[in-house]
Amino acid sequence: MKKYLIWVGLLVCMASSNAVAQSGNKILAKWSDGWYVGTVVQEDGDTFGVIFDDGDVALVAKSGIRPLDWRAGTRVQCNWQGAGIYYWGTIVQLSASSVSIHYDDGDKEVTVVGRCRTPLE
Repeated sequence: MKKYLIWVGLLVCMASSNAVAQSGNKILAKWSDGWYVGTVVQEDGDTFGVIFDDGDVALVAKSGIRPLDWRAGTRVQCNWQGAGIYYWGTIVQLSASSVSIHYDDGDKEVTVVGRCRTPLE
């Protein structure tokens, strides 16, 4: 019974990861310094063409794609006022293209999703 449940779990995970990486889906994709929001635009086996919300384009391995699971309460780093420096904060509100952040130092900002990331662990 345990082996059956493990196989069912693996199949569900595989199906859900394939669904995440379908063309047109918003996802988190791995870049050199973090996970950024992007859109899958092409699939070629285990490699995906991604257009990041900041305009960058990359080919990303399947292992570098995960669901966009941000919501109110998620801890992220955001590029304060687009100045190039990322600061830790918490999402308080999120829409398809904007995010309201309360930074750890007390500052608040509404910015575009493309200015935020989840750092690599």
